[in-house]
Amino acid sequence: MLSNELLEKLTDFVLENSHYMSREGIKEAIIKHNRVNTCSYLEKDGKIIAVARWNVFGVTAHILDVIIDKEYRGKKLFPALLAVSWGRFPYVKYISFERERKYPDREERVYKITEFLRRI
Repeated sequence: MLSNELLEKLTDFVLENSHYMSREGIKEAIIKHNRVNTCSYLEKDGKIIAVARWNVFGVTAHILDVIIDKEYRGKKLFPALLAVSWGRFPYVKYISFERERKYPDREERVYKITEFLRRI
């Protein structure tokens, strides 16, 4: 169960570190993904430093967001988020990324999780 305090911390983090602007929309998304265990976050010293959301389709996880605090970017936090996440979904073998907003003309790419982790 997600406490109100944690929900507010996660919402504040996403608002401060991403392009999202709707506080209520962010809260709804976090609550929805928390219910089905498709939202992970990392904390350091009580501060949220990274958040990821995804949807699972069969053996593929479609990554919607990976938001990392500016201070921690480039420090390989994404593998840590994957480790937290895929402990919940051991049958997931592939990942793909939401690119429609940032790269509308790119084809979807699907990676084996093990191969992707070796690349980063």
